[in-house]
Amino acid sequence: MLLHLLLIVLVILVTRKLIPWYLTFRAFRQKVDLIPGPNGWPILGNVPELIQKLKKGEMTRLLFKEYPEKYGPIFRFWTAFVPRIGLCSARHAEPLLSSTKLIKKSIDYDLTRDWLGDGLLLSSGLKWKTRRRLLTPAFHFTILENFIPIFVKCTERFVKVLEGKMVGQKFFDIYPLTSLASLDAICECAMGVEVEAQCSEESEYVKAVKRASVIANARSVQPWYYSDFVFYLSATGREQKKLLRMLHDFTRKIIEQRREEFRNKEVDDETTSRKPVFLDLLLSKDLELSDSDIQEEVDTFMFEGHDTTGAGIAWCLYELGRHPEIQEKAFEEIQSVLAKYDGKIDSRSLSEMKYLEACIKETQRIRPSVPVVVREATEDFQSGEYVVPKGAQVSVLIMSIHMDPEFYPDPEKYNPERFFSGEQVKRHPYSFIPFSAGPRNCIGQRFAMLETKTTIALFLNKFIVRSKEPISAIKPQAELILKPDIGLFIEVIQRD
Repeated sequence: MLLHLLLIVLVILVTRKLIPWYLTFRAFRQKVDLIPGPNGWPILGNVPELIQKLKKGEMTRLLFKEYPEKYGPIFRFWTAFVPRIGLCSARHAEPLLSSTKLIKKSIDYDLTRDWLGDGLLLSSGLKWKTRRRLLTPAFHFTILENFIPIFVKCTERFVKVLEGKMVGQKFFDIYPLTSLASLDAICECAMGVEVEAQCSEESEYVKAVKRASVIANARSVQPWYYSDFVFYLSATGREQKKLLRMLHDFTRKIIEQRREEFRNKEVDDETTSRKPVFLDLLLSKDLELSDSDIQEEVDTFMFEGHDTTGAGIAWCLYELGRHPEIQEKAFEEIQSVLAKYDGKIDSRSLSEMKYLEACIKETQRIRPSVPVVVREATEDFQSGEYVVPKGAQVSVLIMSIHMDPEFYPDPEKYNPERFFSGEQVKRHPYSFIPFSAGPRNCIGQRFAMLETKTTIALFLNKFIVRSKEPISAIKPQAELILKPDIGLFIEVIQRD
């Protein structure tokens, strides 16, 4: 009898909770479903279709091409009880990206929180605004130009690696090599540490960075691993925990060592302002950041800076390898500029390589390293003819926006003239956003452009590149970073 009473009480309590939740959710769902999108299963939503496409390697095509073509520049789908809104045009993305209020990152980014903590990428609100203001001086151009010698040194090492690849190996995958070159550069610029990733892949730190990045990217498209509890029960999750412990220990040791040097006044003013500027700025007494605060930002800079830039360089070299006439025009410009500056790569010579920059931007248009950014709608907002309700997870599909024929006629064609002829000033300001846009754009975009220009300029000055596969044979996979499904196989030929 008592048990029956307890069960009745329990049912009443649960019902009292469930009914208000259901009514609230139903009203919320009705608002979301005013936006066009595919029908879904009860409870599961569109998860079955997404998993099916994922297994076939077709989820990127579904989200960036099929859904936009079928439902228009704004669409919705559901992952269980979570509504997802896709924005595929500059006009629909602008209200979100330009807002000073809609700056909260999506729950999707929580997958990297164990690695990055609550740094600039993941923080929101007052903490994000404060950190952004504090870190902006570290990315001023007068500071960044001091990193160019590091970019040159790392690229010279990259060239030596490629010369070794030329012996007995015609075509090879350039993607992992540019990633390692970028890792070398970011480690030295961020922490003043030469890890020599290109020469010593057996380094425990290098292996940990590479493997942890692979796991983080893969997890981003595996919904069954979104739960930390489920993920860390798996063998992959346990491996990731071990890798992150190693990475955090490495960063922590560098920070402690550098802080001790500051205390002992072993870092003079010149070193403090230059190498590594990023870590030295964070250690400045004016900021009063704890070691854990500093570690968040260093880990974030490392994570955001190495794989994204490495991917961008690889995609650009591949496109140049497919278009020999464009490659030759870029090479002739590089030769002309370097002759003017006695062969020196610095901020002046790089700034005059306008056509090379156009080649890089056209690559970023077609193959943006970060193909999507996702925010959580913290309030209702208007996007085109629809209202995106508070609580929705909103994806700005950068790769789709960049293929809009209104702004880019024949969008599949690789044509650097789009960014060289002056026509770019006529386009919608949010039609080209490889580094996002608005108040929460990428703080390191000028750093990335300088590194990319330096690497490709020195590469083309030394080699001719030829690509193996037609671009149609490669399926880009939109994980955290845009990656090729089969690698980017190129041949390099020494110039006379």
